[in-house]
Amino acid sequence: MRADCLKVPLTVQVTGLSGIECLSQLKVLNLANTAIVTDSLLCCRGCPSLSALNIANTISVNGDLALQYLAGRSLNVNLGLSSK
Repeated sequence: MRADCLKVPLTVQVTGLSGIECLSQLKVLNLANTAIVTDSLLCCRGCPSLSALNIANTISVNGDLALQYLAGRSLNVNLGLSSK
């Protein structure tokens, strides 16, 4: 796996991101299908190299609030919104 990309395996139950701000070279973070909550995304603000974030199918994340937390960043965010 590339050092600048972190994909969380489906067998791992991620509920928080404490300490992720120490990963200064992290560019891609895939948290799809995990149990993270919206406030966990505040930790991503401390990752200066982060350019892509996938939070699709994270039922405990409020998409609007998540975007507010990450506002002002040049970041590709996949919210995985349904077409309903």
